[in-house]
Amino acid sequence: MHIGYLQLSVPIIALLFNALTQISFYKIIPRLGLLKSEYAGFISGCFLILVIEVWIFLSGGAALSNVIAISAVNFIIYFCLGFLYFAFINLGETAIRIRLLRELLNAKEGLSFKEILCRYNTNEIIERRIKRMEKNRQIICMNDGSYHIGNNFLLLIAKTMVLLKLVILGKKVSLVKK
Repeated sequence: MHIGYLQLSVPIIALLFNALTQISFYKIIPRLGLLKSEYAGFISGCFLILVIEVWIFLSGGAALSNVIAISAVNFIIYFCLGFLYFAFINLGETAIRIRLLRELLNAKEGLSFKEILCRYNTNEIIERRIKRMEKNRQIICMNDGSYHIGNNFLLLIAKTMVLLKLVILGKKVSLVKK
């Protein structure tokens, strides 16, 4: 394979490696959970890009300046593809519409409106979300019962999304409700 074609395909190869690693971790080590398996897959894809780009440089396939420039572009493309993969997986896990459709599909007799409301009451949904965020150390419950941000990584993602909305859509969104 010509080096140029290899460098063009690096983000796709890394995404496939990301998906295979994520699925393997999720199946082989179930206690790791979905979110951590996604992190492991993403990091493995980043590592693969680094390995391939270093190999290309060491094999004399391209000048250092070209490898650095193309690597930067490949990382940006991979980050975008990785985000899409992450969003796709989580859409099926967390979106109420998707879960409701799956439950309706599995309910041979269908579900009444009252049954749906019982399964999707607001308090229960918020409780589950808070427990999941606590489990992942995204938020912390203090002794006085108040919640605080635990892992700043989620806050970084939220700030990045606000910035992207501003840049791409021209919408100014605040993280703080006024």
